[in-house]
Amino acid sequence: MELSIIVAVGHNNKIGYEGRLPWHLRTDIRHFKDITSKHTIIAGRKTLESFQTIPLPDRTNIVITRNNNFSHPGILVAHSFEEALRLVPGTENKAYIVGGFGIYAQALAYADRMYFTEVDYNGPADTYFPKFNPHEWIVTPQTTPPQTEKDEYPFQFVIYDRKKAV
Repeated sequence: MELSIIVAVGHNNKIGYEGRLPWHLRTDIRHFKDITSKHTIIAGRKTLESFQTIPLPDRTNIVITRNNNFSHPGILVAHSFEEALRLVPGTENKAYIVGGFGIYAQALAYADRMYFTEVDYNGPADTYFPKFNPHEWIVTPQTTPPQTEKDEYPFQFVIYDRKKAV
């Protein structure tokens, strides 16, 4: 299974403010949907609850929570990162970590690839993407579609692939 992180980050690795994304990028929402559809997503409970639609359609949704009483129709519940990985269907060849900070921090050691949307945002934030060693990754800038009037800030798509051990 290929495990990927997908995240939008502003300057200084900003990813959230007051429980939500600090920007609205319609093009990035479509990009996220295109990449994750037909696959498994793994999210922390607060991240999952921040989505407008729960569960996200056309995906296997796994939530990691410490709450033993949490349940929601259409959502698989795990109480640890490792348990979440075991819940990924055996036929699935890709799974995507979609946040938040704590889940990203745990996933960094396992991820094969990271899909970054780098947002030209320098406003307030209270949640940040965890620090990682850039020397462990090969960076591939992607072609970014033109910004539309429904994209609040300029952005670019970048893929990080973990360097293979020699």
